[in-house]
Amino acid sequence: MPPEEVPAEDKLKNRRRGLRSVVSRYVNEATNIIQSVQTDKFGDLPILSKRLREKLEELNLINEHLLDIVQEDNVESLYQDHNDFEYATERSIVKIETFYSSSTMTTPSAIQIPFIQQDHGHLTGKTFVNLPKLTLPKFDGSVLAWQNFWDCFESSVHQNSRLTNVNKFMYLKGQLTGVALAAISGFTATNDNYSHAVALLQDRFGQEHKLIGAYMKALLDIKKPAGSVPSIRAFYDEIQTHVRQLHALGKDSSSFGDFLIPIIIERLPEDVLRNITRINGSSRWTFDALIGGIAQELEILESCIPAGAAKSSDAEAGIFVAHGGKPKQPTTQKRQQYAHTDRKCGYYAESHSSVNCAKYTTVAERKNQIQAKKLCLNCLETMPKLPTA
Repeated sequence: MPPEEVPAEDKLKNRRRGLRSVVSRYVNEATNIIQSVQTDKFGDLPILSKRLREKLEELNLINEHLLDIVQEDNVESLYQDHNDFEYATERSIVKIETFYSSSTMTTPSAIQIPFIQQDHGHLTGKTFVNLPKLTLPKFDGSVLAWQNFWDCFESSVHQNSRLTNVNKFMYLKGQLTGVALAAISGFTATNDNYSHAVALLQDRFGQEHKLIGAYMKALLDIKKPAGSVPSIRAFYDEIQTHVRQLHALGKDSSSFGDFLIPIIIERLPEDVLRNITRINGSSRWTFDALIGGIAQELEILESCIPAGAAKSSDAEAGIFVAHGGKPKQPTTQKRQQYAHTDRKCGYYAESHSSVNCAKYTTVAERKNQIQAKKLCLNCLETMPKLPTA
C-alpha cells in the first residue's frame, strides 16, 4: 500500500520550518562572533550575511505559495507571522553588516589623510596619517544646520564606496533626531530606501530657496548684543556665518546688504556705532564697510583686554563698577570732572582729531598707543579715577 501523500500546505510549512531553523543558526553564529570579538572570524560575517539574504529569499517564495493555498481565514495570521520573522532577520543582517564595516573601515570612526614623504627634496611615496575619531554632527531638522550636517555626512559616509547603502542608511538614521528622524521613520533599512531617504531630506530641508530664506530670517531676527566685548563678538560672528552661507549659495552682499544695514545699525551698541561712524564719516554706509568697521572696532576692544582677565558679560563700555561688583553709571557731576571742551588728538596730543592723526596711521600703532597711555576707548582721553561713593 503506497504511503499517504503529504498535503502541499504541510510540505511548504515543513520547508519553512527548516529554513527558519537555519536562519536562526546563522544569526546565533554571527552574534557569538560579534559579542565575543573573535577577530579571527570577522571574515565569516559577510558570508553569513549573504547566506541569510539567500535564505530570506527562499522563505519569501514559500510564503507566496502558502498564501495561494491556505484557507482565507488563515491568510492574515500567515502574513503577519512571516512579516515579523522577515523584519527580525533583516535587522540582524543590518547589524552584522554594520559591525563588519565599522571594524574594517576608517570612516567615520577615524579618518586618514595622505602624507607625502620627502627625502632630500624628492617625493619618495605616499603614506597615511591616522587622525583621531571624527564625530559627525547631529541633525534635528533645523534648516540652518542642514548644510553643515550634509557636507560632513556626505564626505564621511555618503561618498564612501566601502559602505553598502544599508550601512549608509543606518549611519544616517543614527545622526538624525527630532523632526528629521521622524521624516524618514517610515523607511526600512534597504539599499533602495537609502536613496529615497536622502532625497526626502534634501527636498524638505536642503532646497536652495528654503536655505536662503532661513539665513535671511536669521539675519533679520538677530538679537542685539548686551554691550560686552564677547557679546559683540558673538553678534559679529553670527552675521558673518549667515552671510558666508548666502555667498556659498550664490547670493552676493549687494543683493541683500541694503536691507540689513539699518537693522544691524539699530542693534549696535551706541558707543560702537559712534566709533565706527567716526571712521566712515558722512559717507553712505555699504554692507561691507559696516561689517569691516565692526571688525576693526572689535580688534581694538579685544586688544585692550588684559591677558588672562576674566571675561564678564557685564563688562560693558562706559560702565563704572562700584564696590560690590554692581554696575554703576557715573553722575553728571562726575562726568564733568573729566569733560574737556578743547579736544586734541588722543594719540599724539596735537590739535587735530584722533581720526585724522597722521603720526599713528595703522590699527596696530593706534592700539599700542591706547594700551600704553591707558586711553578711554570712547573718547581717547586719559580719564581720572573716579570715586565710587
